[in-house]
Amino acid sequence: MGANYDVVHGFCKGLSVHRRTQSVYAQWAEPGGGYFIIFCFAEKEDAERFAAEFEGIPFDPKRDRGKGDRKRFWDVAPTDS
Repeated sequence: MGANYDVVHGFCKGLSVHRRTQSVYAQWAEPGGGYFIIFCFAEKEDAERFAAEFEGIPFDPKRDRGKGDRKRFWDVAPTDS
């Protein structure tokens, strides 16, 4: 996140964001894979506002996260539907 830390965390003030983030690696990200920082929200509306502001991609850990040794991987690529 680096230079955008203050911008992102300033936007999150007053939202139902969890205080800790996670990171996952997505092999499907172009080109050649990439890391994503995951922000977790208690309220779906807050997650949607955040995603709209920062061009976020919804992540459902039950559906998208790898299993076992692949827990830190985003195995299921998002769809446009």
